[in-house]
Amino acid sequence: MLGSVRYPSEARPVLAAAWGVLSGAVGAAAASMAVVRPLAHTVGLWVLLVALLCARTTRVVALTRAVIALVGAVITFYGVPGFHLGTGKLALWLLLAVAAGLVLGEAFRHIPYPLATASAAGLLIADAARRGLHYPHQVPVLATFLLVTLAALWWRSRPVHPRAARYLPMTTAVGYALVSAPDFMEDLIR
Repeated sequence: MLGSVRYPSEARPVLAAAWGVLSGAVGAAAASMAVVRPLAHTVGLWVLLVALLCARTTRVVALTRAVIALVGAVITFYGVPGFHLGTGKLALWLLLAVAAGLVLGEAFRHIPYPLATASAAGLLIADAARRGLHYPHQVPVLATFLLVTLAALWWRSRPVHPRAARYLPMTTAVGYALVSAPDFMEDLIR
């Protein structure tokens, strides 16, 4: 599924949904386990999901996979018993899933090109940094997860072009603003 796909009929929306549901379940399970709870409050899991599903694909395939996977993740994450989310917040997160799927799918389909790879890595780093700055005691879990996700991204984008490192500071700064936006928007609805 993660190989090079040339035709829109190969988008495999059911598999994208399955990966999304699985990632939503992992995020929801993390919320109930003290050791890995920080992972339930980051977007790194979903950034990695879209990067792995969309790298080296066509536009139609990438956008289809990204949107379906992220909508599946949101529905699964918030559909787990114990989460009481109002209709407005669920609608917001579904809207964000569709928007993020369209943007990230388009960007990450260009992996392994340097800017696309650096954008994915920058988002992962920014997400871990944002959470770690607010919750310093969670840094070991966040750092471990970051290393695993960066290794997976490296594997998917190999060979990694050296220019990706030049883009990383910029993409991390932009990524920090982007990963902070959903929390800010959610606070506006409260």
